[in-house]
Amino acid sequence: MLSSGDTVFFCTNSAVTNSFHAAAFNVIQSLALVPVTYAGAGLEISKSNLDREIREDFYKARLIVLFLESGQSRPIADNWALAELQHRPNISLIVYATAGTPKMDIDQLHLPESPIFVGDEAEFMKDFRRRIEQLM
Repeated sequence: MLSSGDTVFFCTNSAVTNSFHAAAFNVIQSLALVPVTYAGAGLEISKSNLDREIREDFYKARLIVLFLESGQSRPIADNWALAELQHRPNISLIVYATAGTPKMDIDQLHLPESPIFVGDEAEFMKDFRRRIEQLM
């Protein structure tokens, strides 16, 4: 269960999903939770100065939210958080994907949760708010 002040970690594999990134931040914050969001957080971060920061944020979070999008400059598997999920097997996890993302590509990631496909920002915000409220 989530409580006021808990951290929610939101990570996208593409910087292009900025509208979804901003929407997630707003929904999380409006529910008195602490939003920690990373857009375009690919695997290369593990070799950068940002790795320590993103790692600390990931491990203090009570909820992990992945937002996957295909058709961008990087494959959906290029997401920093994917490799870390195995170290948090009991964490609450929500996985979103854009409507155009092939389910077959996501299935190859072997995620512990099925993705929720969303067509636009409004649909995402409504569903995301409902799911977080259910966890509170």
